[in-house]
Order: sequence, then C-alpha cells, then structure tokens
Amino acid sequence: MAQALSRYFKVIVLVPHAKGAKKKETWGNVEIRRFSYFMPYKWQRLCYDGGIYANLLRHKLNYLLIPFLFLFEMIAVARLIKKENIDLLYANFILPQGFVGVMMKRFIKVPVIINVLGGDIGITNPILRYFVKYSLKRADQVVALTTAIRDEIHKLGIGAIDISVVPLGVYSDLFSPEFRDEKIRQKYVMNNDPLLLFVGRLVEKKGVAYLVKAFPEILEHFKTAKLLIIGNGLLADDLKRLTRDLKLSDSVYFEGDIDNKKLPQYYASADIFIGPSVIPESGDLEGQGVVFLEAMASGCCTIGTNIGGIPMSVVHEKSGLLVEQKNSNQISQAVIRMLKDSELRTRLKKDGRTHVVNNFDWLVIAKRYK
Repeated sequence: MAQALSRYFKVIVLVPHAKGAKKKETWGNVEIRRFSYFMPYKWQRLCYDGGIYANLLRHKLNYLLIPFLFLFEMIAVARLIKKENIDLLYANFILPQGFVGVMMKRFIKVPVIINVLGGDIGITNPILRYFVKYSLKRADQVVALTTAIRDEIHKLGIGAIDISVVPLGVYSDLFSPEFRDEKIRQKYVMNNDPLLLFVGRLVEKKGVAYLVKAFPEILEHFKTAKLLIIGNGLLADDLKRLTRDLKLSDSVYFEGDIDNKKLPQYYASADIFIGPSVIPESGDLEGQGVVFLEAMASGCCTIGTNIGGIPMSVVHEKSGLLVEQKNSNQISQAVIRMLKDSELRTRLKKDGRTHVVNNFDWLVIAKRYK
C-alpha cells in the first residue's frame, strides 16, 4: 500500500522497532522509521513474530509492554508530524494506531484516516471496545477492507460515520503463473502429483488444523498428494504433533517462514491453495485475505472459507471455491472435486487471475485510495 501510494504522495511509514532492525531505511520511494519502545531491544517482544495477540498468548509478561508501546508511539508520531510537517495520518489498525491518531488530531490538529483490517473490530474486552468506538467515532475517515468489516463497524452502534470500502491489493506482475518452478515441485512431488499449499501464520484464526484433519480423506483419492505449509506461529508445534498423530508425516511438509521474494514461485508451482480460516473465540475476524489474491494472481486454484472478507476475494464458483469454516469434510471434498475436474481447474486459474488483475491490482487500488 505504501509503495502504491508513493506514486502520488511522499510516504513515511512509522513502525515499532525490533531487535536487529534498522532505525531508519528507504524501501523504493518509501521512507521507513522505527521507534523503540523498550530497552534492551531484545525485550521488545510485543510486535511481529505472529502479531501482538499471539505474543500476548505466548508470554504473559508481554502485557507489561503495552503501555510502553502506546506511550512511545505517541511520542514518535508527534515528533514526526512536527519534523516532517505531515499533512495526513493513515493509521493501520484501530488499536493502538487509530487511537494514537485521534489523539494527535486532538492536540496537533492533523487529520487522521483509520484503516480497519478486521482483526480488532471483534474485540470483546469492554475497556478495549470503548477505545475502539472512541477512535472510530473521532476519525476524519474510516476505511474498511471489506463490506463485511464495514457491517461489523455499523454494529458497534456509534452513529453515522464516514466509511469507505477499499480492499488491499497485489502487484499482478509480481505474482504470476510465469514464476512456476519445476525445481520447487520436484522437492515435494513427482511428475504431476498434486501439490497443495497453505501460506500464513500458524495461529488459531487461520484454521490450519482443519486442513490437516482433511488430508487423510484427500489421500484416499489421491495417494501421492502432498501438502506444503509455509509460515510459523504459536500453534506450529501443535500442528506438527497433529500431523504425526494422523500419520501424515510423509505427506505434510512444514517449511516455516521463507523469504517473501520466493513466495511467488511457490504459489505458481502449487496446484491448489487452501486458506481454512475460522472465527476464533477472541472474535479476531479474518480481514480480506491477501494470500488468496496472491494465489489467484499466480494461477493457483483457490479454496477459502465463507467468513469475513474472504468472499470478496474468492467468489464462489467464479474465482475459486468457498466452504464453511471449521469443516474438514467440506475442505477435503472441495480439494477432491478440483483435482478430479481438470476443466474446473483450468477455468478457475484463468478467471481467478482475471478477477485479481481487474479488481485488486495495486495500480487500481491506489487510485481509489488517492
């Protein structure tokens, strides 16, 4: 998003610092600044590596870092506004960025847009929910990734606020069928054996356990099928244990995190991408699911769950297939159907990429943001 908007504006991205990261660098036309929120740096464990929510679950002591993150983010934003003469704040997520933004609007009179990605709109904690409402009500503009997220905002009962629905995008020249790599396929499968793919954080909301549980039924019809899981997270060890318990160790591969620059090759080399997202007890609603767009742009057939903003990307029977959440049987049946129907796969590959190019390429999305 930052790179796309840099075609029209000077863009500075302010993010939390992490051990080993530079305090300041340039990426393309975008300037990146990182603010420290705790010393020594190795104790800055609240952000990244699965996200704040996952890190709070991982280590309860991380709760003590929340006020420091908020305080030093406020200071860093205020300094940046004055030093760079900032005209507009664009806050990614409601908390803490959106709240920091409306505080800046109050004290420094700079307008603020809050981008609601979905993760924090379902917060049930009454105190945090108050700050969610407070922030959204006082923003100059609210951007929801999907119509589903917009509807959830309206359910908060905060009155009439200005909400635009603008999704995230992908660069369709970066993710393309042209990047198919036979060496990647040969690492996991032989000849034309089916290669299935998941990419994402290994956390509850991604629903990977339901995909693993669906795989024995898939193997009954396609004995040589393989599942490649790319990503890491809080549930990595649990999922590996589940794989062993189901005797799937020879069919399911965990690759952990890989370089983002290599992802286009993996998408283009797989036959089917599956994103089995669920709505967890925390209410952490799945936003748009950019991984689906990346897969479709790469010419990879796509299966997603019918929740949150996923149906905006994966249009059932047109750009991919949708199944109900937490339903391993539906996942396996959708995979089996795709693998048996070559005409369906050919059509979904073509129509899926066209859907992304026409509606979600960053050149299209950036104009809407502008």
